[in-house]
Amino acid sequence: MEDFWFTIGYSGSCGEDGFPTPGELIKQTRTKKGLSQEQLALELGCSRTMVARMENENLGLNDITTRRQLSKILGIAPMMLGLISREDLAKVQPTMLYNTTLLRKGLVLHREVYFSGSSIGGLNEVDATVQQVFGISKSLDHKNKEVLEILCHYGQLGIDIGREEQNYKAVERFGNWSSSIARRLNDPTLLSSTLLRYAAAMYEKGDLARARQYADEALSQPHLSPQLYGGVLLEASRIYARNDPKTTMKFLDKATAIARKNSNEADEGFVKLTPGFCYLRSAKAFYEAQEYENALEALDMAEEQTAPTLVRRKCAIQVLQAQVLASQGHYSDATQYASLALTLASAINSAPNLAYITTLYKRLKNSSFGSSKEVNRLGKAITQTIGSRPIVAPH
Repeated sequence: MEDFWFTIGYSGSCGEDGFPTPGELIKQTRTKKGLSQEQLALELGCSRTMVARMENENLGLNDITTRRQLSKILGIAPMMLGLISREDLAKVQPTMLYNTTLLRKGLVLHREVYFSGSSIGGLNEVDATVQQVFGISKSLDHKNKEVLEILCHYGQLGIDIGREEQNYKAVERFGNWSSSIARRLNDPTLLSSTLLRYAAAMYEKGDLARARQYADEALSQPHLSPQLYGGVLLEASRIYARNDPKTTMKFLDKATAIARKNSNEADEGFVKLTPGFCYLRSAKAFYEAQEYENALEALDMAEEQTAPTLVRRKCAIQVLQAQVLASQGHYSDATQYASLALTLASAINSAPNLAYITTLYKRLKNSSFGSSKEVNRLGKAITQTIGSRPIVAPH
């Protein structure tokens, strides 16, 4: 792969994925164009220091919008930055596209960016990408299994982002569409990974009957990889937590055992099953059971064993910590964690977590600590963050 990039003018190193190291590519192209770091910073709307960190440390490059800006400003082929432009898609023959790994690499990149909490352009970006891949599939009479699989995975990404934006119409659209593709392909892995996301969205919407229906169907699929099966167990544990704590703990024990044993297995369903995620779900179950000390212990373990790159999970940990502390009457600590969580939830545009924090603020305001400067400061920060945006408290 490095030889290929060399033939089109790139002389730097490549990462494990075979693509040019972004920082080296940016520096090399900027230098060839005779641009200074200050000039590039001005074009990007950031500081010279930020450009230097992009080039030297590959920092700030998870955001797809930034990569697209760099592609346009420096004239770098989108493919070299792990992207593919709509213009390129229009020019490339479908038979060339589906015989390459380009679409799948793009999918993996979108998924990694999602877990990191960086911007991928929201539902509009997913819709645009889905239309591109759908066009390829259509030109192949919807008979190419690999392209249909990728299309299904992008639909799943649409479910996840729709849930984060609390756009449940989009969730329904992507959920029904992805599950229909999975059923057409008779693929239990695709169906299960679709249904677990659909279940999560219905849980947060408050439709527990459908959440349980989808979780149960996901669990019933045969021949699932341990990673995916463990991920479904974790989602089911959250859904069962209030009404069936015994089954919840059974699911959690199974999922935790799988996570510890199969952490290096291929992640077919993009669930990122880790011990840290298991501790987070365990903490949720303890919280529902009002076992607050156990919940805090589990949250400590979740924090310790969750990678810094999994920003969405870090945010969920902080929100739940604040909720547990408030339930114990530790209002000052709860307010502190809620403030930290608010900053993170705002940065990743997570509407469910913003709603949890808003609901918690109302509890704090009505508590004996409600007139404190800390709570008032939190209230002002929430107002500045949310404004007039409608936020619905999830289940």
